[in-house]
Amino acid sequence: MKRWMLLSLVVLGLLVTGCASSVQRRAESEGYRYGGEKFSRVDLSVDPAAAKDPDDLVRFENQKLQGIIERSLEANGLLNAASPATVKVEITDLRLRSTFNAFMWGFMAGDDHIVGDVALVAENGAVRHTFKVAASYALGGFAGMNETRMGWLYEEFAKLTAAEIKGGPSTGK
Repeated sequence: MKRWMLLSLVVLGLLVTGCASSVQRRAESEGYRYGGEKFSRVDLSVDPAAAKDPDDLVRFENQKLQGIIERSLEANGLLNAASPATVKVEITDLRLRSTFNAFMWGFMAGDDHIVGDVALVAENGAVRHTFKVAASYALGGFAGMNETRMGWLYEEFAKLTAAEIKGGPSTGK
């Protein structure tokens, strides 16, 4: 009986810590408050040093992430094609496990994660607000194949970006 209870607690602990995300405001953006501005587009780039493993860049779909961020901004009333302001996203850290490693080794193979710097750029090129978004998925392949894992990471990154722009809750400072 104690063995089953211990096993249940371990499994529950893994499920609770399997996915994580955070937003950290930059010191220069501490006074930022959302003022109703809209953005015309998302410019997404990947720092060449972001991926330690070249295969991560093959698995990463930057156009898909860009589209999901734009969809999230639109759903939150933050997108307007006529606006001169843009959202610039630079992916600075990227790790995407292969399906085999995620399935066979699970959390022991480390996590999948996407970390990026986001800047809200006004019409005149001035940066109004900057913050770092981090989304992490450490559950194994049994909880999601590539499409599921990547989809969760992309959606979480986009959700956190939109929430921070609107001044929503964020973790970390």
